[in-house]
Amino acid sequence: KDIDIHLLTEHDLLEITFLVLNFLRNKNSKFEIYFEDFREQKSSMFIGIKDYPGTTDKWYIDIWITSDRKYTGFDQVEYFKNVLTRKQRKTILLIKEHYDALGMLNNGFSSIIYEAVLHKKVTNQIQFEQFLREKYS
Repeated sequence: KDIDIHLLTEHDLLEITFLVLNFLRNKNSKFEIYFEDFREQKSSMFIGIKDYPGTTDKWYIDIWITSDRKYTGFDQVEYFKNVLTRKQRKTILLIKEHYDALGMLNNGFSSIIYEAVLHKKVTNQIQFEQFLREKYS
């Protein structure tokens, strides 16, 4: 399970990254925290927190700090708010719940579910499995 956080800033990316790292270290020095520099590729810095304790599971928290809006999820979220129907949202949620229970909802798998429901008109788990077979055969 993971949570993605996107911080859009006009300030120096390294400065903001170190402020966030400092905050996290002061909150809990036992967090396993790592960071990567993507300023050349994505005008971004990345901070990852591994095994953040939730109520039922451990979570990965991905924090993206960027000065370029196109590297955030903001536009994608707004797009989905505008185009997904209530039925499509429910279908996505049901498929995600199924694959989460199998421990497979990771590494971009959610985007495949959105693709199937939004662009291939998948409406249930059986159709999604057929979509996967066709896509990856």
